[in-house]
Amino acid sequence: MASCARPAERSRRSTCRHRETVAVGINDAGAVTGFYFDGSGVEHGYVRAADGTISDVEVPGASGTNPNGSDDSGAVSGEYIDHHRFHGFIEAPDGTFKTFDPQGSVTTLAYEINRKGEIASWFRDASKVWHGYTRKADGTIAIFDPPGSRKTEIYAVNASGAIAGFYKDHGRFHGFLRTP
Repeated sequence: MASCARPAERSRRSTCRHRETVAVGINDAGAVTGFYFDGSGVEHGYVRAADGTISDVEVPGASGTNPNGSDDSGAVSGEYIDHHRFHGFIEAPDGTFKTFDPQGSVTTLAYEINRKGEIASWFRDASKVWHGYTRKADGTIAIFDPPGSRKTEIYAVNASGAIAGFYKDHGRFHGFLRTP
């Protein structure tokens, strides 16, 4: 059985009182990211290290946290909810958080993170259109929508910055790969 203590460099302690658990991502070091619902139905994030140690990931002030990915250094990407809106976050290996939203976003998701700290995901604007984006480690955000797209979702980014996902145009879905 996995232990429920946070690693020494992290200050928050895992409660490990949950009803349902979802695993979303795994990195090359074997760390699994995901979320669980507590007895009140509140969503909490976690990282399960390769040795079985489970650490909570909780954005300060959030009413729910959903980590989606982690890189091999221990940085975690995901989204959190605050006042009924989703925002992106990255948690550094030292436990500090940066939160972000692409310009024009009313809902931000933060899915994959690569070893350079680049995040690939998607956001929704006020017109309810979903756009793909990448966020570099320095905070620079670039929006990407294939020609004709009415909905873009980016699920992966590799170390060279290539992204993969899908888009929808006039009722059909299409996969894509964009290389740098």
